[in-house]
Amino acid sequence: ALAEDVIQVTLQLNEPGTIWCQISDQDASATGTFCEYSDVKDSPTSDPCYFETWIKGVARAGTGSTEFRADVHIPYQDYDIDMNMIENVVSPAGVS
Repeated sequence: ALAEDVIQVTLQLNEPGTIWCQISDQDASATGTFCEYSDVKDSPTSDPCYFETWIKGVARAGTGSTEFRADVHIPYQDYDIDMNMIENVVSPAGVS
């Protein structure tokens, strides 16, 4: 971690592309408003914890953006992604 409220992930790709990252709850939260690790799914696409939608986050102006990505143009080079927010979602399907 870079700071108390920032997690840095270092990744690399073997070809140009886009790296997307997202923070998930560790299944220990009592609030139920965040996607926990076990809530992330590959279907249905309407689920707020659907993998592709969730991993891309939400771009917001100013603070509060949960879009954490790196556009990779050079393969085999380290790219750092700093994450400082966890996306607040509507309760996952089946959770009230």
